[in-house]
Amino acid sequence: MMMLSVDPGIRGCGVAVWEAGVLKRCAYVKNRVVENTPFTLAARAMAAQVYLYLGETALVSILALEWPQVYRVGKQKGDNNDLLPLAGVQAAIATTYPVAVVYEFLPSQWKGQVPKDLKNPLGPDDIMGKRIVAKLTSAEREVFDKCGAPRSLLHNVIDSCGIGLKALERL
Repeated sequence: MMMLSVDPGIRGCGVAVWEAGVLKRCAYVKNRVVENTPFTLAARAMAAQVYLYLGETALVSILALEWPQVYRVGKQKGDNNDLLPLAGVQAAIATTYPVAVVYEFLPSQWKGQVPKDLKNPLGPDDIMGKRIVAKLTSAEREVFDKCGAPRSLLHNVIDSCGIGLKALERL
């Protein structure tokens, strides 16, 4: 059984592929759409890029997705409207892979309030990133180390692995 876990983004997604509960591939999959594309088209284009990354013969049977979380005014960071395109990406991916088993986690459900460091993934202040990578087996860590994501985007791949680990009840 193949599970796809996704950390959503309109410009790119962190993606992890699990077979029989084992991490087999992970990457930052970039959206190839042009800037200023309407969000609906950009979301569909992002789902298409994930599909191309997996290959058309991939038989995804489980999806594990991070669903955007809207925070109250005092706790929000930035504009909550920025989360709407992420929901569109998740919906587009869900319609690309109409599977029976879908895990949808709010960020607070899978990582709580544990700090992460977007600027220095796996650095001394990235408690959540280090926790996620520590849960990977040595073989899975080799897969993760070969993901090829630029350091500035690595946190997306880490999160996709964390979402998958949560679905597998390993986090």
